[in-house]
Amino acid sequence: MTSAAYTVPDGCPDIVTLATSLWGEPTSRTAREIRFGRQGSKVVKPSPENVYHDFETNAGGGYRDLYHLRYGEYPPADTPPARPRIDRTYDYRDETGAMVFQVVRMIPKTFRQRRPDPAEPGGWSWSVKGVRRVPYRLPELWAAPSDAPVYVAEGEKDVDALRALGVVATCNCGGAGKWTDDCTRALRGRNVVILPDNDQAGRDHARDVLAKLRPVAASVSIVTLPGLPDKGDVSDWIAAGGTREQLSAIAYADADRDRDREYSADLDGPPPYDDELPYGDAIPEPPPYDDPPAPERVVSIDGTPYQAPPAAIWRHQGQWDEAAIPQRPWVVPRYLMRGTVSLLAGPPSAGKSSIMKAWTIAAAFGLPFGRFIPPHPLKVLTYNVEDDLAEEQRRMSATLRQFNRQSYEIPDTLDIIGPASIGTLIQRDSGTGYVVNSPAFDQLRAIIEETRPDVIMLDPLVELHNVEENDNTGLRSVMAAFRALAGEYQCAVLIAHHTRKGGLSPGDPEGVRGAGAIVGAVRSAFTLFPMTEEEADKLGIDPKRRRWYFRLDDAKQNYAPIEDAEWFERRVYDLENGEQVAAAEPWHPPSPWDGLSWDAIDRILERIEAGLDDGRRYGVTKHTRDRWAGNAVMEASGMTEGQAARVVRAWVDNGVLTSREYHNPVSRKSELGAYVDPQKAADMRQQGT
Repeated sequence: MTSAAYTVPDGCPDIVTLATSLWGEPTSRTAREIRFGRQGSKVVKPSPENVYHDFETNAGGGYRDLYHLRYGEYPPADTPPARPRIDRTYDYRDETGAMVFQVVRMIPKTFRQRRPDPAEPGGWSWSVKGVRRVPYRLPELWAAPSDAPVYVAEGEKDVDALRALGVVATCNCGGAGKWTDDCTRALRGRNVVILPDNDQAGRDHARDVLAKLRPVAASVSIVTLPGLPDKGDVSDWIAAGGTREQLSAIAYADADRDRDREYSADLDGPPPYDDELPYGDAIPEPPPYDDPPAPERVVSIDGTPYQAPPAAIWRHQGQWDEAAIPQRPWVVPRYLMRGTVSLLAGPPSAGKSSIMKAWTIAAAFGLPFGRFIPPHPLKVLTYNVEDDLAEEQRRMSATLRQFNRQSYEIPDTLDIIGPASIGTLIQRDSGTGYVVNSPAFDQLRAIIEETRPDVIMLDPLVELHNVEENDNTGLRSVMAAFRALAGEYQCAVLIAHHTRKGGLSPGDPEGVRGAGAIVGAVRSAFTLFPMTEEEADKLGIDPKRRRWYFRLDDAKQNYAPIEDAEWFERRVYDLENGEQVAAAEPWHPPSPWDGLSWDAIDRILERIEAGLDDGRRYGVTKHTRDRWAGNAVMEASGMTEGQAARVVRAWVDNGVLTSREYHNPVSRKSELGAYVDPQKAADMRQQGT
């Protein structure tokens, strides 16, 4: 890259004289560059380039900048150049999807790098010293099947162009000659195809990458794309009509001829660093440090000490301050955590969508819904594949009723999104086996990038991908994509899914339909099941209405305690358009004591303590048949068997009823009989339970 040469204003010293007045006499000189400083770390390219770079401070620029550094003002009759502005950004993320650093393309065309500033959330630090130099689009590389070919290009633009074709691609930051050990490690065991730019620097870079990947990659080859113009790249080839099928054919044809071939290209030509250095962004090769400065003397541009790249593992020895341990980043405690995926699974028509709607409204307004208690209003994005906008509005309107809210009060921080046609977000190519994002996912990500939601709700999983549900490898890639999304945007992702058919137990993660990789990839999982006939009997619910009630149970909680079932009831609301629509609302099962007066309780306990007329004692379990204490409850109260069982179970749990051996006069054997603890009974009465 070159830019227009800068002419030094009349009466001003040339750039070499200017540099000498700042740094003393040069330490080395060639026709192309002059170096200053004991280590030769300050580089000046004289006219016509008139640019400089200081490797000690990582600062540089043109003549104007050096003049301003020397005199504190710009050259006479001159004004500062137009301030560069951001054209586009390229995110470099680690294996979890967390932002490591960002390459920024500026206008005029230069490239800079920045990283999230830990001292200022949402801010940026333009120093990337000590930051891992991970390959571009690393989360997608990790999500791809291990046998999928990986194309290595020279720049981010090329990688994005390849990704648009539906292939796995990556590159290193900084362009040719900047391959890193992190990039090599990421491609261990992979089948790699290197696509060099059509110039000497590109060919040299390809050979360097080839040499570094040979010991670790499953296979690696350099592939020449036909018809490239001078200095052309894969983006040019694609723009000229190149397709994924053609790319695969070329890659495999070259690989069959010689998997590890190298170029025999003419090495003569212009040196790789022949460009100007506008604003200090494009920099020459750093000088060789035969005697490098001590690390404590090396500082970044912001003045902070140099830090070596982090190790591949972490280690802690000895004590720590318990009070200083960071709290888990719950968005909604127990249910949703930043950077993780949660799962809500249940059979069809069990109430999943109703709960998702209720949680959506609760989160958007910061209102409690049963045990789901957002700490404050949250930014929420929902993506429902099954319902169109009108149906979403109907069900949301019904849900709003129980919160005493109306549709006109919904904040702009709630995004309701659905597909215009097919809602698939992730597609698996049957030929190559790897997964790629659909156009719908790309558009959804653009909205997520814009709004940065706290919560993303996706419904249902089966409609979000085209992978066979029992394919663990494929589903692992799908779930990895959603985990990467949660990590990238530090939001909580909740996905609705179905359970298997057959006899299933609430809270059993084995009941989740499809591959085990689904449950394995989430941090929290919940099951949703309608009320059973047995539960209806115990709770005194009309069997005809039992399906209006459903229960939520923890199926997997890596970070929160398992809790008892949470119950909900469907309730029908009248909408202003004349329709009736059901919505879920929290429901509390009736107490075992509902309908029992204290006089009735006293009579039942007296009867149990006295025993049966033939001298036998009551038992606390149903297998004691006619001796079961529940019979005494039913006789005195008119309760059903299920309700009586809840009463007896509650008395056993709180110690009012105990079991101990006695001599059965009828069977003439030693058996367990029920006894009333008068002190526990008195405590129960005092507590009102």
